[in-house]
Amino acid sequence: MDEKINNDENVIANDYRLGFWTLGKKIVAVVALGLGLGFAAVIISQAISQKDSMTKMAVQSNHNVTSLLAAQVGGSIKFKKLDAIAAAYEKLVSDEHSVAAAIMTINPDGKLLTTYQSDAFADVAEDRLLTVAQAALAAGGVAEEMHDDVHIVSLPSMFGKKQDVVGSLVVAWDVTRFNDDIQNTVSVLALSALALTIGLIVVMAFLVNSMVSKPIGGMTNVMGRLADGDLDVDVHGADRTDELGQMSSAVMIFKDNAIENKRLEADAEQERIA
Repeated sequence: MDEKINNDENVIANDYRLGFWTLGKKIVAVVALGLGLGFAAVIISQAISQKDSMTKMAVQSNHNVTSLLAAQVGGSIKFKKLDAIAAAYEKLVSDEHSVAAAIMTINPDGKLLTTYQSDAFADVAEDRLLTVAQAALAAGGVAEEMHDDVHIVSLPSMFGKKQDVVGSLVVAWDVTRFNDDIQNTVSVLALSALALTIGLIVVMAFLVNSMVSKPIGGMTNVMGRLADGDLDVDVHGADRTDELGQMSSAVMIFKDNAIENKRLEADAEQERIA
């Protein structure tokens, strides 16, 4: 029976191996989670801000170019010079960077004069263009529609000293490239944040390992050896001013008490023999 109890005590005393999720790994995991959530929030916020900023710039640019083009073709619409109208926007549509997907002009009665569809983009239905162009005539100012694929902008065309409305011009600006630019920007931000997060986690893991995991692991080993009866083991870290220092001091007291108990037992044994 005594032998069985002693064996059980040895098993308990020696069973101080660390599991996979050590304190240091838990700290790193919590910090990594916090960093990941923080950077995700920053990326989402920057992406929304970037999209809003780029959208405002694109919309303003579309308005400006459409306004200039509408003013330029006023005389040609007035006198129904269809070739001159087409020539007016030829420079715009021939630019390889142009995102003008479709252009249409109508007369004051809302009837179609000219139409253009770019081969580089999906066709825009003429009735969509005509609706916005007629709305610009009716309003006497800007009319527009924003869709997932195009931004349709129309302004009245004017001619003469009194700037009489002679028709309107409408341009469908493709926004798929714009959306791709936003996606690329978000991807760059995400990759940058991921790289930064990984770098911070590596640094954090190194610091936690050297400042927490190793000292605690060493102390665990010391406590295990003391539990096994090894009273010659050195206890380090008692001079630290943090919690680990307090733990080391407590272990040192435990060791000193164990040594004193062993001495008292030895003295008592000698007195019994004597």
